[in-house]
Amino acid sequence: PISVMDRIAVRGDDKNADEGAEEKKPAVFKYTDFDITSPKNNETIRNQPDVTITLQLKPDLNTEENHSILLLLDGMPVIKNSRAMSMQLGRLDRGAHKLQAQVRSKEGKIIVRTRTTVIHVHQTSAL
Repeated sequence: PISVMDRIAVRGDDKNADEGAEEKKPAVFKYTDFDITSPKNNETIRNQPDVTITLQLKPDLNTEENHSILLLLDGMPVIKNSRAMSMQLGRLDRGAHKLQAQVRSKEGKIIVRTRTTVIHVHQTSAL
């Protein structure tokens, strides 16, 4: 008679190696919260020489992947490659302005962006 046995798994045998085990993939980094916290949407700014923009980002900016922040004013970049959560803009012209911040990869790809915040700048006339 002939005996029949199941094949014995051998190290390096990729047919049975880790059978049933899930492949471990590196976790994908994802931002969960990104907002302009100051100034607030539709806030009026009166007679300020500078406007401070404050951001909130969770989790913190991934500097290991060379992520950076781009700040847009009326659709135009005004601060590039920043890693700060607080930024100073100089005196702004009177009127309504749109602010938006974006986290970008080192290649320049937009990873996440804030909602657009509208601010209203009022300046007292010198006359």
